[in-house]
Amino acid sequence: MGKGRKPIPTALKVLKGSFIRHPELRNDEEPVVAVAAPDVPATLGQYGREEWGRITSEMAELGVLTRIERSAIEKYCLAYQKEREAEDVVAKDGRFYHTAKGDIREHPASKAAREYANQCFRALIEFGMTPSSRSKIRVPKKTEGDTDEQRMFG
Repeated sequence: MGKGRKPIPTALKVLKGSFIRHPELRNDEEPVVAVAAPDVPATLGQYGREEWGRITSEMAELGVLTRIERSAIEKYCLAYQKEREAEDVVAKDGRFYHTAKGDIREHPASKAAREYANQCFRALIEFGMTPSSRSKIRVPKKTEGDTDEQRMFG
């Protein structure tokens, strides 16, 4: 597998208007997946389920939510859940602690929360859910009678 930029999903390219000037660059043989919300995984706790509801609503509004993203969304929601749980520990115990030698150390939960937050941020970029990644998306106005499939795939 070569290095370089990861390919942008066609649905996001359509929203960005990438094919307006060069429609011949569109991969017409790419599998088309129906726009639909995947079921909530049983692996998620309270924080993960709440975030699942929020993120899937946002993605559905953008028209980029399909059942095939279930695993990626689940991984994001699990990282979100773990970040929130780690932040709960930090809120209870404090961000720093003193060792027996008198050193001040960062709480392991604080480090974990930071890593999970970074994982969440990277996933949000993939989903087009950050200000900079969203700024590249153009969502056409939905007219009466338009279906999501017509809007997304012509």
